[in-house]
Amino acid sequence: MDIKKYTCIVCPMSCDIVLKAEKGKIIDVSGFTCKRGENFARNEYINPLRTLTTVIKLENSHYNCLPVISDGSIPKDLIGKSLALLKKISVKAPVTKDDLIVEDLLSTGVNIIAAKSVKERG
Repeated sequence: MDIKKYTCIVCPMSCDIVLKAEKGKIIDVSGFTCKRGENFARNEYINPLRTLTTVIKLENSHYNCLPVISDGSIPKDLIGKSLALLKKISVKAPVTKDDLIVEDLLSTGVNIIAAKSVKERG
């Protein structure tokens, strides 16, 4: 039997959830206060997803980096590859919040967008 313990991050209750599975099939979920917690644990076991937030290099500005965020969730196992790709990217100011930085990140269907507007140096 596979037993996984999760702390739910959906709401401030932070429930300690225990998921039991056999041969990859979920047989029991306990410890959640609401249905959202149960769904969180099931999704974490089957296909964990994350929103990606980081910074990329920024040129032509008083700032050295630009905060960026994914416009959806990507598989958790692609976080490292995504960060490696974004580390190589540089953009020039001016940048407007929600500008498209990377389209279809690693064929996930998720885009990386600017998280804030930045004026050019001047």
